[in-house]
Amino acid sequence: MTQDTRVATPNIGGSSNDKLSLKVHPRVLQALGWNLVTSDVIAILELVKNSYDAFATSVDVKFSIDPRSGRPILEIIDNGIGMTLDVIRDVWCVIGTPFRLDNPFVYKGGKKRRVSGEKGLGRFAAMRLGKQLEIITKPVDEGYCHILVKWDELLSSKNWESVGIEVIDSPHDFIRTSSGTTLRIHDLRENWDPYADKSKIDELEAQLSRLVLPYNKSNDFTLIFTPPGTNSGSKEVLPPDIFNYPPYLIEGDFDESGKIKFRYCYNNGINSTEQSGEIDTKDEYNKCDFDCTMFGSYKFEFRAWDTNPDDLIELNRRFNINRNATELQKDILSFSGVYLYRDNILVLPKSSRKKDWLELSPRRVSRIGNRLDDKNLVGYVEISADHNQKLVDTSDRERLVENPAYDHFRKSLIYIIKKLEGFREKVREEPGHSEPPMKNLFADMLSSELVEKYEKLPEGTPKGDYLRLAREDQNKRVKAVGEIEKRFYYYSRLASIGIIAVFLQHEVGNHTVSIESFINHLKELFSKDKKVPDITLKRLDLVEKSVRTLKRLANKFAPLANRAFKSGKRSSGLVEIVRDCVQINEKTVNKFGINIILPKGEYIVAVDPGELTTIFLNLIDNAVYWLIDNKTNSPKIVIEVKTHSPTNYSLTVLVHDNGPGIEEGQQERIFWPGVTSKPEGIGMGLTVTSELVSQYGGKMYLIQPGDLGGASFGFDLPIRRDNGN
Repeated sequence: MTQDTRVATPNIGGSSNDKLSLKVHPRVLQALGWNLVTSDVIAILELVKNSYDAFATSVDVKFSIDPRSGRPILEIIDNGIGMTLDVIRDVWCVIGTPFRLDNPFVYKGGKKRRVSGEKGLGRFAAMRLGKQLEIITKPVDEGYCHILVKWDELLSSKNWESVGIEVIDSPHDFIRTSSGTTLRIHDLRENWDPYADKSKIDELEAQLSRLVLPYNKSNDFTLIFTPPGTNSGSKEVLPPDIFNYPPYLIEGDFDESGKIKFRYCYNNGINSTEQSGEIDTKDEYNKCDFDCTMFGSYKFEFRAWDTNPDDLIELNRRFNINRNATELQKDILSFSGVYLYRDNILVLPKSSRKKDWLELSPRRVSRIGNRLDDKNLVGYVEISADHNQKLVDTSDRERLVENPAYDHFRKSLIYIIKKLEGFREKVREEPGHSEPPMKNLFADMLSSELVEKYEKLPEGTPKGDYLRLAREDQNKRVKAVGEIEKRFYYYSRLASIGIIAVFLQHEVGNHTVSIESFINHLKELFSKDKKVPDITLKRLDLVEKSVRTLKRLANKFAPLANRAFKSGKRSSGLVEIVRDCVQINEKTVNKFGINIILPKGEYIVAVDPGELTTIFLNLIDNAVYWLIDNKTNSPKIVIEVKTHSPTNYSLTVLVHDNGPGIEEGQQERIFWPGVTSKPEGIGMGLTVTSELVSQYGGKMYLIQPGDLGGASFGFDLPIRRDNGN
């Protein structure tokens, strides 16, 4: 008898009428309540947003004690349209209901409001907050509905039918308006005791204050907060007073064609300026690096402060804010960030850990320069569901889906912030756009000018005149201290880089010596063995070149790693160094077809090779970057050398390119520490380069206009004399 080894296969499209149905275990609620709502603060925000979607004009978030149980409860009370029992059964009790997708607007008293929720999951935020949820709701001209949801019983049940939601028929007077809903959350899962964790309560108040777009005159929405604590009183949630007095403000519209209409204001309590304008970003496409058709139109408003204590003290004094500098710093830090709103309601960030979703802090590598970050900037960006359909928030409500629209949208916002940074920097800097020498700063500190002015005052001069002179002198010295502090901060950063450079030189030096020794050993062995494959020899050559590259890299750091040697004691072949710097950029230069013309002949200069490499590498790197960024036709870099009379032991180096050139107003400032136009630059390249040139008795300068229509730099270097110096 033969055994049948055939395997039965599914009957696809067969005649059986049996069907399987999907079932959802009640524990799915736990995933919805804990995984999609990631914190208690976000849970409360979601419930308040539900009140907003119910067309509430007032919401009270209230921590109190339940008189029946004597235990803490959380109440969220609104005056919205309320719910009928049918709506509770057919909409509220349906997980993931498409009701909001099908009904994107809510109506009340002849007015219309766009709702914020659409996934039908926000109500499960209440489950994260407490074990029981009591809902008392009343529509207009109808009676009360009262239900009780026991979440833990639902989670522990085997199926939906075994545990229901209790409907209570008895009337209640929780709602004292014509309509509305009261949520009462019992058996709170977290401790909201202000003495145990006040930071969480402060964060909740801060988040509530910006849930609905601030400064919108048409807002018809008020939030009242009653924090936990026996002595806590109710108060309207508003941003701190400091936000009404930003020294720097830019606001406007970004339309779908890529045009920005903006208004910039500066007001420090004494001086004020205002400027309006329009920017067509398509005309500046090469600088913008974003496509405005990807994300749609939006409105924006950015407010910024100088947050050092002296500036805040002055701001407080001029506007009578009645807060000290420490309190103002805390206010700004607690409420700062860029906030995105869709149809007037907050989209993100919902938590402090997602606060810097634009990644502004990495751009601001130090407090040198003019960059803003999420600590001294408050931004409000308003999009709409209709005009920004590709900007979609994730299910956990903490971020937007990272798609191309989101990427281009972020870049457009950073572009606007950079405009504000530019306006701010022009205000902060003195006329003349030059950085004062360090000795001048100390001269201001040591000046006897005040004494001389006192001596010139006639006898019997009123006390007020003396005070006026003293204040003028004090302001001058405070400013000098600020400049000195800023400069020393920058040089301390250079000192830190020097420590890193010493380590790099030490490690690279030690390891390359052993590698070179091994390479020489292999070469000696291979010279005796005629059967070594050519591929092995080629790879050995590549390794040897790599070691030379590492040594050149370490040599570039020599100026920062060791400042003990005296300038001019070592010499360099100028053209050889330039060729090395071009070779480092060889791949990019070839890819973009950049024509680099080197000087003819050979010039030996009394400059350390590492320092000379740093000078040329910075200049060539900058030129290559801007030629590529500007998409320059027939990109070109020309390096010239001009010699002088035999008695003049120096030569002049000129570096030209045909790129976009230096932005108007930035001609002197480009040599300042921390100033850069590169989106990810740190603003140290030209500062270090010009400092190195000055140590050899020269001065780096910008030539206007550039010889090739772009940027042109010139500087002098000492020639090595016959005695080797």
